[in-house]
Amino acid sequence: MPKLAKTVIILFLTVLAGVYTGAEAKEKPGNIETLKVAYAPHFGFSPFFIAMEKGYFREEGLDVRLTRFRSGGHMLAPLSTGRLDVAMGRIGTDLFNAFHQGLEIKIVAGGEKFDIVFMARKDLFDSGKVTEPKGLKGRKMPLTSYRGLMEYVYSRVLALGGLTIDHVQLVSLPFHEIPTAFANGAIDAGATAYPMAARILDAKMAVQMPLEKIETIQGSVVYFGKRMLTPAYRDAGVRFLTAYIRAVRDIRGEDWLKDEHLLIYQKYVKFPPALIRRCPPPVFHVNGEIDGENIMAQQAYHVERGYTEFQEPLPLSRMIENGLRKDALDRGIK
Repeated sequence: MPKLAKTVIILFLTVLAGVYTGAEAKEKPGNIETLKVAYAPHFGFSPFFIAMEKGYFREEGLDVRLTRFRSGGHMLAPLSTGRLDVAMGRIGTDLFNAFHQGLEIKIVAGGEKFDIVFMARKDLFDSGKVTEPKGLKGRKMPLTSYRGLMEYVYSRVLALGGLTIDHVQLVSLPFHEIPTAFANGAIDAGATAYPMAARILDAKMAVQMPLEKIETIQGSVVYFGKRMLTPAYRDAGVRFLTAYIRAVRDIRGEDWLKDEHLLIYQKYVKFPPALIRRCPPPVFHVNGEIDGENIMAQQAYHVERGYTEFQEPLPLSRMIENGLRKDALDRGIK
């Protein structure tokens, strides 16, 4: 073969190999990034658990290190200093004050929509004393934390009966003590999440109250911390949300109860599969959409009650970064 022809062939093959390698690289994630991600042991964090155990984070080139916290409020300070990268939590005064203080956190995706399971103590319901919201006046209701999501939920339920939060007695109780409090009469009515609600109803300690429809409540949100909001980590953030939305889509409707998913929930939430099967699936928007209107409504409640460090509501743009989620959707979700 002439020397010139041989050289041309070699150059052609080299270019072809480069084109192939470049095309292949587009299909693969960038460098492996280690992310510190917070969770609490309840079903609202199911997408984190699913993405972790089904390898979605790994497929996006992410080495996710899950760290357990007691609640979302305890995650805010570590997020703002870079000791945590990603978290999910309920909406409340602490979150709004964090934005006001300029802490480096942003809401980047919607979490669980709050599905109300509001119950009255069985003896009160059966006697007709508490069968609708107006009967809650003066009653004792549990709160695991003041000035948080549950207080806002109670305010919406009470409004159906022409009442406000000032018309009831709020009792501070750890989540795990709520069944006992119903059983011994320490509380009269209140809301809790599944699977705890299933245990209370099965034991006939309380009866679920029929309620009129109230607005959809954004129960939790996904937020990124200081490091994830820098340009250097933007791509890692988009990849995280790609895996998150993929997991959200996995557990919608009947797919929530797939055997493989039950085993994953059990690993993190520590409830047996038989009890988990009693629980309705948590509701997430298929695209991880953020309900900004409801977030503003919750903020208005906290401001009007004088809970926040500020008197005028913060603009939504101060709290939310929507671009990362949109970039994840543009990449395409498997």
